[in-house]
Amino acid sequence: MFKKRFLLTFAFISFFSQNIDLLAKVNYLLKLKETGNCISCDLTKEDLFGIDLSFSNLDESNLKFSNLGHSNLFETSFGQSNLSYSDISMSNLSGAYLFAAKIRNSNLSGSDLYNSVCIKTDFSNSNLSYAILDEANFNNANLSKVNLKGSSLYFTNLSKANLYKANLKNSNLDEANLYRANLYGANLLESSLSNSNLQGSILKNSNLKNVNLSFSKLLNANLDGADLRGANLNYSNLKGASLKGANLKNVSLIGAIMENISTCKTVMPWGIENTNCD
Repeated sequence: MFKKRFLLTFAFISFFSQNIDLLAKVNYLLKLKETGNCISCDLTKEDLFGIDLSFSNLDESNLKFSNLGHSNLFETSFGQSNLSYSDISMSNLSGAYLFAAKIRNSNLSGSDLYNSVCIKTDFSNSNLSYAILDEANFNNANLSKVNLKGSSLYFTNLSKANLYKANLKNSNLDEANLYRANLYGANLLESSLSNSNLQGSILKNSNLKNVNLSFSKLLNANLDGADLRGANLNYSNLKGASLKGANLKNVSLIGAIMENISTCKTVMPWGIENTNCD
């Protein structure tokens, strides 16, 4: 009898607790729709497809596994919020504030993040293919293993960003700031980085085949083991760069500055160079 009574009591408490959580979520949604503000709200697994949250404040909120696809999030604030495992594809995030937010394993394909603030934001393993990221600030952001295929990153700040093994195939990074960025093993096949700043960046073992790096700054960059076949390095500055084990076959180097470069088993357009083999 005691056991049966205990189980009934436990079931009642569990049911009551679940209903409280559901009621809290309903209240959060009402508050958000009425005021446009919902700081520290729990909106996990919510279906917000196509919603207009422009100029709203959702700082420090939990939106894991939520659906925000095709939504208007213009200048919305998600500072330190958690949007991991969410669908935010084809949404307008231009001018959005995403400082230190967690957006891991999420789908942002085709979304517009023009001029957004993504400083220290974690996008690891997310899909940002064909997204508009022009003039956005990704300083110190984590973009490791992110799919950025076909995206536009014109004049984007990626200084000190982690782009480890990121897919940037066919992307536009013209005039982007990649100062001391980590692009180890990244795929930049047929992308454009004309007039970009790659000073001190790590491009070790990266795929730079047929990439446009004309007028770019590659001072002290690490290009060891990089595949640069067919790349355009005209008028680029490679002073102090390391090219050990890199392949520069059929690379155009018209007007390029190549002072104090390190080579070892480096395939240059004119042959093998071994100036700095230990």
